[in-house]
Amino acid sequence: HTRPTMAPDRTPDDPPALQAAMRRELHFFALYRVFEAALLCLTVFSPVAGLFAEPRHPQLAMAVASGYLLLACALFVLRRHGAIAPQVAAGVAIDIAVTALAMHALPGLASGIAMMLLFNIGAAALLLPLRGGLTAAGLAGLALALEFVWSALVDTPQRPAAEVPMFVASYLAIATL
Repeated sequence: HTRPTMAPDRTPDDPPALQAAMRRELHFFALYRVFEAALLCLTVFSPVAGLFAEPRHPQLAMAVASGYLLLACALFVLRRHGAIAPQVAAGVAIDIAVTALAMHALPGLASGIAMMLLFNIGAAALLLPLRGGLTAAGLAGLALALEFVWSALVDTPQRPAAEVPMFVASYLAIATL
């Protein structure tokens, strides 16, 4: 008598319909990440990039935008294979790091970049257990705070300090929904 084998990303309580729905959500989350990366590339590489904002650190902006597009495309290709939670955790960790670096390189777009991360935190919280979603929200808030301190120490901060706790509260709120 042989036991039926389960895919590594399933637990005995996960019905196939739930797995299919979660895989579909992961698909759209990964697709949105590619869209975000493409928008970041547009703000850095397009002929009208100067209309969006002048980069504080152009080389950093180009490296972050290019790297994010490559990583986002890789995550999109890999979305069909493997466990869902590790993919979501890796993706949101990349999103958080890219957000902090992009905000530092493009301070004129910092609020918009931080706002785009709000969706990523919400999507991650949907696909991860509550603890994972809250961890992602906390790490995102910490990354924004560290970037603000980095800008204050190395460069001139170009946004109010009150933005950081407002975004932290938003990230934590969306993670609990």
